[in-house]
Amino acid sequence: MTRAEAMQALYEAAGCPEVLGETRFTDVSPDAPYSDAVRWGEARKICFGYPCISSDTFCPDEWISRQDFALMAHRFADAMGLGTAFDYGRTDWFEDFFNIDFYAWGPFTWAIQWKVLGYDKDSNLCYPRGRMTGDELETAVNTIFNLEEGASYSTEVGGNEGDIHAGDWPFTDVAVRPGNWAYEGIRFAYEKGLMKGDASSVWYTTFRPKDSISRAEFLTILYRMAGSTALLLTDEPFTDVRYKANGKKPFYFDAAVWGKAVGIITGYPDGSFGGSKPISRAEIAVMLMRYTEYAKLSVSGRASIEGMPDYGKVPGYAKDAMSWAFSEGLITGREESGTRYLAPKEHAKRQECAAILQRYYDAYETK
Repeated sequence: MTRAEAMQALYEAAGCPEVLGETRFTDVSPDAPYSDAVRWGEARKICFGYPCISSDTFCPDEWISRQDFALMAHRFADAMGLGTAFDYGRTDWFEDFFNIDFYAWGPFTWAIQWKVLGYDKDSNLCYPRGRMTGDELETAVNTIFNLEEGASYSTEVGGNEGDIHAGDWPFTDVAVRPGNWAYEGIRFAYEKGLMKGDASSVWYTTFRPKDSISRAEFLTILYRMAGSTALLLTDEPFTDVRYKANGKKPFYFDAAVWGKAVGIITGYPDGSFGGSKPISRAEIAVMLMRYTEYAKLSVSGRASIEGMPDYGKVPGYAKDAMSWAFSEGLITGREESGTRYLAPKEHAKRQECAAILQRYYDAYETK
């Protein structure tokens, strides 16, 4: 299928509505049979330039890739008032996950999860750069029109492909204990698509709640919270966040590019990021406060934490952020022998991170 054929199919599925205005694409003639489809799609931000999204050429005769169609289809669903929700990170298990380009990652994840596009179960490949076929296009359009606007993928199939994960709760090392702070936080983070199981387990069926979480993992969570904002930057952001010899990049490369660009991370004085290092509770407070400022939300709250027994261990750069995090109830301290400590330099556990994320959404979701 070509790009013009894909856009024409979506236009016809919408009922061929009336089209007004001109197109910016210099290679789309007003007399072309797909001209109305492209102009309609462009007006609704469904179609985009090629070879770059911002290009003034549409390249109608180029074969359309599966990920480019997913981007069109996701925008089409949004324009038609159909379901567009998806759970972040749920394409990570595919062998060719790193072939998904950053601009299409969210829509392609949506397309795979909702079965708008299929994948090869035997080889565990999703072929983001593969060519769309006519049969795939027909199936995709029919599937899109069965998605309800308010549908949540998590409530439909438990947050993962139904035939990949059976049951409603995937983690074998986390007991289902409603009301328990750790379970509730993990459940929240999982259903929001912010955290998933441990990659070393089969189908991510262990969460490892008491393991530490790395700086790269936490930054990736913030990146998902921000909607995995695409930045047209390819420079290596830190000395230790680089392309590999085979051209692949670390899983957190795009998150690091974004985080540095918007001021959430600055790295170490030697120019490194230290993504594999466990993140401390103080570092979480700092990064989360910067994310909140990036999201243009208030960070005016402050709590008096000077009286905490280990206040002296709070790094100078993190004192303001720790005060803010305490005022919002995001970090509540660790209790030992009846005494509550800040534990600023202690490594944050995965279950603590999940609970902090739940508290953050409770504090800021309606602001």
